[in-house]
Amino acid sequence: MAKAETLKALEAKTGLELTDAAHTAAQLDALAKLPEDKLEEIRTALLERESTFKARQQAELDASRKKAHTIRVRVSARIAEFGGAFYDPDSGLTLGAEIVETELTPFVNQKLGTRELEQVRD
Repeated sequence: MAKAETLKALEAKTGLELTDAAHTAAQLDALAKLPEDKLEEIRTALLERESTFKARQQAELDASRKKAHTIRVRVSARIAEFGGAFYDPDSGLTLGAEIVETELTPFVNQKLGTRELEQVRD
């Protein structure tokens, strides 16, 4: 039986809505071969794989979003000249003459606007 057919059969058997990408064909085939009296074990195995898959997807999405809102900054040359630095209360980072990768917090955004911080591009 093809993966899509096995997935549909297991959905009908268990009453669950399953994500195709969360399961391999071999996993689905093995679960489909289990007898009806093992229904609770089948449901548990499927739900565990679904949960793991969704958690991994969410982690990848969060990492992607964080990367999209991350910038590299340092204090302006004039402030660095005097050894100045800022503490960002939103991220908990100290921003000084060394380049720091940080999220674009309201504090960082404000300091960029006043040119006390400068964004460093590659």
